[in-house]
Amino acid sequence: MPLEEAPYDNDGNLLSYVSRYYDRGYQAPIMQPNVPFKAVMTLDGIQRGQSSALFILKNEQGRKFPMFMSQMADLLQRAGMAGGKTDELTWHVVKRGQNYSLAYLLNGF
Repeated sequence: MPLEEAPYDNDGNLLSYVSRYYDRGYQAPIMQPNVPFKAVMTLDGIQRGQSSALFILKNEQGRKFPMFMSQMADLLQRAGMAGGKTDELTWHVVKRGQNYSLAYLLNGF
């Protein structure tokens, strides 16, 4: 079953993990519909999560999207990334356990 909603922060960055500890200073997520979108993405770095290692991709507006290592492997094998940048591709958000990730949609589907 496809993921219906994904968590974002106030700046439009995809959250990789949604904390339940809002009273300790964590920001409450903004849940948005998980609608496929087209974008050019640039590799911005890597990050360690609580239970995952993530690549960070950035779109042309500067918004950041975490990506699981397995999703990155799929992207590199199927679509490629020249100079740390993708072509315009179709993306959506997936969830594994409590973590969220950007994923490339092959042929936009």
